[in-house]
Formats: sequence, structure tokens, C-alpha cells
Amino acid sequence: MKQTDYLKLVETLSKYNFEYHTLAKPSISDAVYDQLMRDLINYETEHPNQIVAHSPSQRIGAQPSSQLAKIRHSQAMTSLQDAFSMPELIAWRKRLVKILKLVSDEQLEYFIDFKMDGLALGLIYENAIFKQAVTRGDGQQGEDVTINAKTISNIPLILPQAIPSNYRQGRLEVRGEVILYKKEFDRINQINLQQGKPQYANARNLASGTLRQLNPQLVASRKLVFKAYELLDDSLVTWADVYNVLGQLHFSHNHQASVCNNFDKLVSMLKKLQNSQAQLPFETDGLVIKINNRQLYKKAGLTAKAPRGAIALKYPPLEAKTILLDIKLQIGRTGVVTPVAILKPVQLAGTTINHASLHNADEIQRLDIRPKDTVVIYKAGDIIPKIKQVLKEFRPSKTAMFDFKKALQESYPKRKFIRQGVAWRMMNESTTGTDSKLLTLQLRHYSQRTAVDIQGLGAKTAQALVESKLVKDIADIYTLTSDQVNQLEGFAEQSSHNLITAIQSAKNPNLDKFIFGLGISHVGQQTALDLANHFKTCQDLSQATLEDLQALDNIGPNTAQAVVDWFNQISNQALLTKFEAAEVIPVHKAHSTIQSQLSDCHLVITGSLTKYSRLQAKQILQDRGVKLQAQISSKTDYLIAGHKPSSTKLNKATLSNIPILSETEFIKLL
Repeated sequence: MKQTDYLKLVETLSKYNFEYHTLAKPSISDAVYDQLMRDLINYETEHPNQIVAHSPSQRIGAQPSSQLAKIRHSQAMTSLQDAFSMPELIAWRKRLVKILKLVSDEQLEYFIDFKMDGLALGLIYENAIFKQAVTRGDGQQGEDVTINAKTISNIPLILPQAIPSNYRQGRLEVRGEVILYKKEFDRINQINLQQGKPQYANARNLASGTLRQLNPQLVASRKLVFKAYELLDDSLVTWADVYNVLGQLHFSHNHQASVCNNFDKLVSMLKKLQNSQAQLPFETDGLVIKINNRQLYKKAGLTAKAPRGAIALKYPPLEAKTILLDIKLQIGRTGVVTPVAILKPVQLAGTTINHASLHNADEIQRLDIRPKDTVVIYKAGDIIPKIKQVLKEFRPSKTAMFDFKKALQESYPKRKFIRQGVAWRMMNESTTGTDSKLLTLQLRHYSQRTAVDIQGLGAKTAQALVESKLVKDIADIYTLTSDQVNQLEGFAEQSSHNLITAIQSAKNPNLDKFIFGLGISHVGQQTALDLANHFKTCQDLSQATLEDLQALDNIGPNTAQAVVDWFNQISNQALLTKFEAAEVIPVHKAHSTIQSQLSDCHLVITGSLTKYSRLQAKQILQDRGVKLQAQISSKTDYLIAGHKPSSTKLNKATLSNIPILSETEFIKLL
């Protein structure tokens, strides 16, 4: 990063801070903001002489709002340093051993709790009576939100009688987080939906914005919750003692918090708590880990803005920012051109992402996305990487809008393309059959594992078979001989025999795999399975009308029309005849459904599941006769809500009185 880039980053982060803390209208996610802050801190660590005084790293939080009275904290309300991986956590432990001059890390005991997604707040009591509430603000001074804090029902306005006298006399300060439970967030958004008002982005922003409102009645109408995590009392030896006293003082705190007396137990507890986060009533983006002994915690000291004795281990982000290196145009099995974003590798939700789908030319134009842009990516349905937005603040100068047609000509100078709706499609240049490039793609698709699954028939072999004119359509592979294959470059007698054996073994594929392998537009694996389960034979499917197809679940008008058009083409009818002549007979193997109260139910899954992957959940549900839907409809029986569910689907299910099941409830049904 150059110094000019650093100064631009400082300016941009300051703008994002203003949007988030003052306007309560962030334009980027917390995960992307965290990434940008890490870039800033990394640069400042390497170039300490270039740090500017107005850098966001030089203050802890946000400037207090000018509409609320400013109150100076008796002790600074620090934030926490972040870790995003186990190696960073191990490095933190090693630093502590060195700073504290310990013989080994076995002398360290850890206290762990969920990192709550809300607004930090200090509560001040005088002689056991609630006196004042102050937000963190910039860490040195915050905003007076006393009147609003009084509307939070679990904040005690007077401390209980049966507590030690030192907590009933003089000044006492309790610190914690103001949060909004998921159910309350959904309730508020549902009301907004009914009233035609905009939906709130997340519970954290809504909780923060609510507490800083100037209308206490509005604050009272939203059921905010206070979760305590600190008591300013130096006499308490451990953080476990702090939580114990907080409970005696009638403050709510997380009961999942626990002590780990060594690092191995800490790692085990981290995994356990992370796996249970989906069942929490509130949002969390990580875990807070502290040295349990408060004397050691204090001895470790402070960095510029955070205590060294604590760290926040963030969960893998569901959004991330990276650089778009290029846009490649790929031709699919039906000749449709698909633009693919080539990305600078970035970690997202535990996996390394190198590329993302851009759908079509219209999507590129809508995003105004250009090579070298800084982009925000996310996983649609927790699986497919997609680009959410372009951070145009970081766009290099002198870039031009992406010219789709020109890029096509440069990528495929000998090919012709035609635009059909939103899609560009390669024209068939063969006057006697299928274009060689298209046929190679179709053959590779037909033989892949998720289709008919022919071992040894990969991309290179498919290309060799087409270029040698041994196959003129995908059915021709069943007439190949070992002698013919043996003539191809790279094949010997044994490898030729193995390929022919694999092809002949694939003469009775599962009907759904065969349908998918035909490469019909809009027919993916799930749609192929639905068609196979309903029609039972390829012959019956070929005779289906548009009305027959549209009557099926999950079959929309575009898919239905594509299926009818495919079977009506004379060339495709001839292809099916060749399959039949080669004794290729697809077999419908109905799933042996397990008796379950979910049988014949229509389900939609939103968010990620902790116990099962998407593929595992899909297989389990299909075995129980469940019909999976991509979107909620009038036929939907249940919505399964995992971690980070779609608020749109939750709202639609609520308004349609469709039962919403948590993952735990879902597993009980199974």
C-alpha cells in the first residue's frame, strides 16, 4: 500500500464511521469494515512514522452525538483487539507469556464469553440507586442516555438489600452491552413491513440507534436488553468472581461464560460455544477471551486502544472485501455465456474464494463493476460466492465500464454470438450437427460425477473424442470401441479398455442423473430429481405438456417451457432414439423414504446449519420424502431457520403464518 492509498483509506473509514455511528445508516457490513481496519492497522504498524492524528485507529469508538450530553468516563471504556484465526490466538498467548514473564503458558487461566453484537454501556449507581447511563462514545467520553436506559426492564433501578455493604455505599459502575433479541428484531421489522416502512439491516444497528433516540417512548416500545460483563471493583480476583457478583447484584449476564484452566480446554470450549451460537437469542460475531486472573490482566497493560489481556476471536465473516482482478467469459453446455469474476484470493466463511458469479451482462452493468475494483463478496445461500457491491471509493482512476460485447469478440474471435433476453449465446456454426465446442461441453457435462458419472471421460478426453470426430453427439459414446479410443493421443490398450468399460457400465443411469446430463436449460440437479420422481420414465417426460410441467412444485414457466422446447426439437428426438438403440435405459430409483412426520412436507431452509452441511441436509430430507423449495410459497409447510437466516424469508413466513423451526426443533422432527 502506498502512502496515498493509506490516506485514502483513513478518509474512507472516517466516512464509514460517520455513516455507522452518527447517521445509523452503514453502507458496508461489519465484516468488511473490520477488514479495512486491519489493512489500516497493518500499514500503520509497518510505517509508524506516517500515522496521521485523525486516523480511526487513534480513537476507540465513535464521537458522541451532538444531540446528547457528553459525559467523561471515570475509567476509559476500551475496545478489544481482534483475532480472526487460531494462529492469531496462539500469537496472542505467546505475547502474554513474554509480557508477563511467565515460565510457560500453563500458568494462564482463561475466561471466555460470547461477544455480543450491541452497544457498550456503563451504568453508574450512587448508594445502590441507579443514577446515570453513559455510552462508550470515543472511549474517553460518551453520551448520557440515562432516561432511555431506565426503559430497559432488566436494568435494576435499585440494587438488592442482601448484598455486601461496600456495594451499597458510594459509587458503583457496571458495564455491559445493550442488545436486541432476534425475536424482537423480527417483530419490529414485521411491523415496518406491514406499514410499508424500510426494513432494519441488523439488530446491532437497531439497538444502538434505539438507545440514542431522543424519544424515550419509542425506546420503551422496543424491548432492549442489558447484558453485564464488567464491574469496576479491583478487589475481585478473577473474571469468574465478577460474573458471580453481577448475579448477586441482579444483573443479567451470559451463563454460557466459563473458565478454562489451560489452552487445550480453551480451544475445545471455543468450538463448543461456536457450534451453539445459532441457538442464542441474540446475535454474536465472536467470542471474548480474557486472562481470568484480574491482577495478571491488569499487569499485561494496554495498547493504544485495547487491553493486552483480552482478545475477541471473530467468527469467519459472511462478507469480505477483495480486489476484482479480471472478468472472464465462460461458455456453458447450452452455449450461454456466463461472466465470472476472478478475485484476489480471500477467506470467506472458512473457505478461500478465488472467483464469483456475475450472472449476465445486465448484472455487470447494474453493479458498474470493472477490473481492479474493490468489491464486497458474500455467499448466497451460504454456498455460492457472489458480489454484493463495489466500493467505488477505492476505484483506480481512468477505468472504463466493462464492454461485454467487445470482451466476447476478444475472448472468442472466431465465434459469433447473439443476445437472447438477458443472456448472450454462442451461435451453432455447424450446418450438419452440434458445434464442436458445444458438443465438447455437453459431453463433459453428461459424464461428470453429478450427472451420469463416467470415470475417465474428463475434459481432455471429451475434447479428443469430438475433434477426432469419433462422436457427433453424446449418444455416440456408447458405440465406441477400444480400438477407436486406442488411436487417441495419450491412450494405451489398458486405458482404452477402462474407458469403454466405464461407458458400458453407465447404460442404466438413475433417471434424474440422466435428465440432468441431457443439459436442458434451467434444469439443475434438484429439478431433474423432481421430474424423475413425477414422470418415472424419460418417455413420459418427453410427452409432458406445458400445463403438466407447470403443475409441479418448483417448476416455473421458464423451466417448463425449456423442457417442452428441448423434447420438441427433432435433433433431440433423434438423440433419444440413438440412446435407445444403444440400449441406454435410465432407471427410476425412488428414494426409500423413512417414516417421518415430514413426509410430503414442503420445506424451505434459510441460513446455515451447524450439524449438517447443505448437501447432507438435502439428502436426509429427500430420504424422508420431503419436497425442498428454494422460495416460500403457499405450499410451504415449514421454514427451517439456521444461523444468519434471510430476514425477507422470516418476514414472509411470519406474515403467511408458516411455522418457523430452529435447527434444534428441525433435528427433533427428523
